[in-house]
Amino acid sequence: MEAMDSVLRSNRALGMKPSHTLGMITLVVCCLLALPAGAVPKPSRYPAMVGGLRTDQATSLVILEEQVRFTCFEDPEGERCRFEAIYRIQNPGDEDQQALAGFFTVHATEVVTTLDGREISTPLTPQQVVLLDGSISQEERDRFPDGFFASVPPHLQEQIGRYGIPLTLAPGQISELVVQGVVEPAESFRPAWVRSAVETRHLLLSTRSPDRIVDLDYLMASQHCWASVGPLQVTIRYPRSWLFTAGAIPDFQPYSEVVSIQVGDDWTSNEEGALQVVSTTVASGAGTRLAASFTRPASKFSFGGVLLGLGGAVDDSGGFRMRVGVEVAAPDWLLYSLNVDTDWSERFMITPTVVAATGSPSFLPIGFGVGLGMPIEILDDFRVGVRAQVDMVFGPLGFVTSFDLFPGLASGDRDRLQVVMLGQISL
Repeated sequence: MEAMDSVLRSNRALGMKPSHTLGMITLVVCCLLALPAGAVPKPSRYPAMVGGLRTDQATSLVILEEQVRFTCFEDPEGERCRFEAIYRIQNPGDEDQQALAGFFTVHATEVVTTLDGREISTPLTPQQVVLLDGSISQEERDRFPDGFFASVPPHLQEQIGRYGIPLTLAPGQISELVVQGVVEPAESFRPAWVRSAVETRHLLLSTRSPDRIVDLDYLMASQHCWASVGPLQVTIRYPRSWLFTAGAIPDFQPYSEVVSIQVGDDWTSNEEGALQVVSTTVASGAGTRLAASFTRPASKFSFGGVLLGLGGAVDDSGGFRMRVGVEVAAPDWLLYSLNVDTDWSERFMITPTVVAATGSPSFLPIGFGVGLGMPIEILDDFRVGVRAQVDMVFGPLGFVTSFDLFPGLASGDRDRLQVVMLGQISL
């Protein structure tokens, strides 16, 4: 109680009423209670997927060369990629060879399969689905006793597409199998360890959205079904505003287990109009899956929200102060606001302000800011000044101290330098 009395006496000497001081003390308590205790959630990755050409049983047919091409673009419903998978298949033997091949997709539509230019496809019986989904090698059986696609989560099982392709090749014949369609890269979640300044301060009304990350994987032709599989040639086109990472996954991993991608250094890149074109060659046996990730950066402009501050002047003028404002961000660490300051009697100022602010750790929403503004007094005598401002925030709650200097006033005028301390809520 003695400490409380001391605070009240000190602030009374600065011209602040006890009610204002108690309000600020209450705000401090609220700030401390606002600190979160939760942990950062785990990442999740549920990619769209195409490829995985395999047969229902081991075959002597050879895949001489495997190619895949993706052309990705934006449309009103999200991201899309047109794909084209090409396989040059040879019968090296001296007898006709027949096989039932299967091509697999997750989140794909408009799939068309052609063999030597003729559309070819066959419905799969439940028994054939089991055979194609199953694993031929002991290594795969150990990893996926019920087949790779059993590792796809139940809520995505309906998104799996299976396309049967009957093959009949004469001795020495080389045929070209082409599978085309449209695939929708699936959004993945990557936890952010740092909140941006605008997210830290405006939890309720901010329109700031994080970068959108979408994933697309290509399953390479099974090394255990075909007599041999040649190298994979990959070409990916995507808008130049996107960011791209990709890498081959060398071993068998469940559908949603790949959450980070080791990027190889053997990609070539060039520009093609508004598209970036990257390509690489994956050696035979170097992987089972090519994992790709695209990042669409968030808009640099975002609406922050409303500011409401209550406090008082601690200069010679003293008295109650209230501040109401609207804040936007562009980029998310540079905050622009238009504020109205008043004491509800003889003061009314409009102040455009720019604040450079820090972000915060995701587990502790504390941030700091420094800014400049131009206070314009319009209720008393019209005058224009300059404002320097510093703040500290705990999420949407914070403290702001502003120093307003009006050079046009005489040096002895009590309104020449106004120092205001506020407790502030950012909605």
